[in-house]
Amino acid sequence: MVCRKRSAKALGTSAAGCLKRPAVRDHLRRGVKYTAYACRACHQALPKDCFNAERLATWRKQGNYDRILCLQCAPIWETRWWKKKADEAKYTCSVCQKALPRSSYSADGFSTPNAIVCKDCDRAKVVEQKHLADKKINCTGPCRRQQLTHHEFTAQMLLCKDFSKWICKDCQFPECEQCHLPSEAPVPFGPEAKKEMAKTKKYQRHWVCEWCLYPPCAGCGIKRTRAKKNKDIQLQLWFCRDCFGQASDATQQEHPACSGCNVKKTEAQQKLLHAHRAWRCGTCWRKADSWNFSDAK
Repeated sequence: MVCRKRSAKALGTSAAGCLKRPAVRDHLRRGVKYTAYACRACHQALPKDCFNAERLATWRKQGNYDRILCLQCAPIWETRWWKKKADEAKYTCSVCQKALPRSSYSADGFSTPNAIVCKDCDRAKVVEQKHLADKKINCTGPCRRQQLTHHEFTAQMLLCKDFSKWICKDCQFPECEQCHLPSEAPVPFGPEAKKEMAKTKKYQRHWVCEWCLYPPCAGCGIKRTRAKKNKDIQLQLWFCRDCFGQASDATQQEHPACSGCNVKKTEAQQKLLHAHRAWRCGTCWRKADSWNFSDAK
């Protein structure tokens, strides 16, 4: 027996929904084993020896037959995916004329080299195709707001087919508890967090940005390396080797306030080693970084 992926158009339903069909469900219940599987890249019916055994077992267990890749096609497809994620180049949208990273474009929007369109500018087309103009969607994030229009969601979220995974912009880009600035990148709100939220009606999301959790050097603003990040030194004042070695003018005041915003040190930051050293908080360095990024754009 061959397990072959067919398009959603041909099936009249989603590819993953094939498990709901009685014939396929009965085969799985009876323990019938497929002798071949269809690769989604080359579309060939191949024996199971042509697939990674562990990944094939996972695909079968989760019913993701539309994701199956043979050993020959897997490296090519995964390399393309990684290049898209790791591409640091900027591409100019033909509509808004903004220089944006590759991740800001969908496959369709990036298909025409001389007329690429970012997800935000292509939003109207997606809304029309998915009939979202008058549709009301509930946010499954911590805000729990209901009956929201598509304007409350990002262009990337509109491409998600599963409405149970939709979270609004406010939940996707939460404010930091320390600096009260919104996240610059989407913050995941996964299954575990949703389970915790389901246990109580008074669920409160607690999120601290990297700038506040691991403040950069209080002297020059250089970000910490991975080796300088651990739970024992979270939220604490830190100086890089260069700034720490430099002689600083001792202040008369013990534990002076931030030289940028005059915020006072927390108890975790009040170390005798830096008692009289001038410093800047992570919020000030984050704002400075945001302004520099905006000027560069």
